Amino acid sequence: MKLIIGRPTGGRPANRPIVDNSGLGKTSGGGGKEKIVEYLQDARILRRELYCQPCQRDYTMVKNKVSIVGYMLRCPGCHRKQQLQTGTFLEGSRLQVDKFVGLLFLWAHEAPIKMVLSMTGSRLVPL
Repeated sequence: MKLIIGRPTGGRPANRPIVDNSGLGKTSGGGGKEKIVEYLQDARILRRELYCQPCQRDYTMVKNKVSIVGYMLRCPGCHRKQQLQTGTFLEGSRLQVDKFVGLLFLWAHEAPIKMVLSMTGSRLVPL
């Protein structure tokens, strides 16, 4: 089931869904996660650069299957690793970046809580 949120704007066809609840946060086209990481780095939500003091070298971004982001920063000299989300408000989060962007979209469009919960398969936990 596809859900259309908001009104069509510009050249987007009216029948094209903005959000597809069968895959919250999935992107169309190639390089989905890579594009999301690049976007979040441009928005300064994820780290782009880091400098290794002992080696006097810049860290480079490498693919990493273990990281929730799918990438890590690694020093080419001493091979120290840092998460892209270190030092950001996403540090310590286990939320996949594609789902984070999907939730950010829903929040920006003021989607009702019940809709967000049903789309994410989550539930409210009483405090």
